[in-house]
Amino acid sequence: MFETGFEFYLRLPSSGNDRVLHPAIVEESSFQQTRALMKEEGVVVKGIIDAGGVECDGPVTVEGGVLVEAKAWIRAGGDVTCHHTQGARIECKETITIQQNAINSFLKAKSITGESDATLIRGGSLCAEEQIDVGEAGSEIGARTVLSVAMPLNWQYPTVAEKLDGASDAV
Repeated sequence: MFETGFEFYLRLPSSGNDRVLHPAIVEESSFQQTRALMKEEGVVVKGIIDAGGVECDGPVTVEGGVLVEAKAWIRAGGDVTCHHTQGARIECKETITIQQNAINSFLKAKSITGESDATLIRGGSLCAEEQIDVGEAGSEIGARTVLSVAMPLNWQYPTVAEKLDGASDAV
């Protein structure tokens, strides 16, 4: 899927470290534990991210959804593509692509786009440095939906590579 990426199936066991360092343990199709995955390469999650997170220096693709407010999150140095989000937090340096809908989610990127004119944004906050291009935003029942464009990213997160270098220096 990505020339320099790493495709895998992921489900972390309920015990273990809070961070899974390179290489990742691959077991099943969904990421459903309150754990964080750190990868330098691209990441493909074949299921959902539910109450967990992915931190990656490259692109991230989630073929399912990113769910559960304040617990499901992605921070990526490349593009992020996901089918849908619900109550998630996604930040990336490039483009976030939503295939179906984003419900009550916080999305922040250089650009935010819907894969089709049918992509819906219902509630939440979208902040983009360059553009937001989705099918429909807001809702008839009044879910607060905030779209902000021309907002600088102010990306101040260290890369996964820097974090891993720091972890190996501490050992």
